[in-house]
Amino acid sequence: GEDGQKHRPIMIHRVVFGSIERFIGILIEHFAGKFPVWLAPEQVKVLPVTDRAADYAQQLVKEMNEMGLRASADLRKEKIGRKILDAEVEKVPYKLIVGDKEVEDGTVSVRRRGEGDIGAMAKADFFALVKKENDEKTIFYKKYRQKSLTKGKRSAKIEKSSRGEPFSPCLPSGTGQ
Repeated sequence: GEDGQKHRPIMIHRVVFGSIERFIGILIEHFAGKFPVWLAPEQVKVLPVTDRAADYAQQLVKEMNEMGLRASADLRKEKIGRKILDAEVEKVPYKLIVGDKEVEDGTVSVRRRGEGDIGAMAKADFFALVKKENDEKTIFYKKYRQKSLTKGKRSAKIEKSSRGEPFSPCLPSGTGQ
């Protein structure tokens, strides 16, 4: 130091991104924006086929919001194909298609991201399905692909799991978590 004595050096380190920001960045990259239901900013999007189904769509959204689910309705005057495409691009996990038939029957036609139409079901059954996925924090992969991670002679590979099989990339396979 200036006084001729030995002093412990101090390094001041500053980063623009903290550990939380880095973690969020890694998470977004890992899922490629296709978050599981419990992590998705918007879990369900209700898509009415006609204006006659708009009130039913808003009722569904209200019921899901009261249950603690994040849902919204697409009430634009667009063709249903365009609404579905937009919801897929937005990477919403579940899309509910509601038309005159669903309004009369009190059902919903369900589409899951990446899988397409999984059929019509009673709205209570759908609510239970999404609520369970949300509460259990499960990650479902139908077609999960990741290239081999190779370092020297070691190679780790994440394999495909069948539809509906819980899988966590953080745990060894077969743990059921």
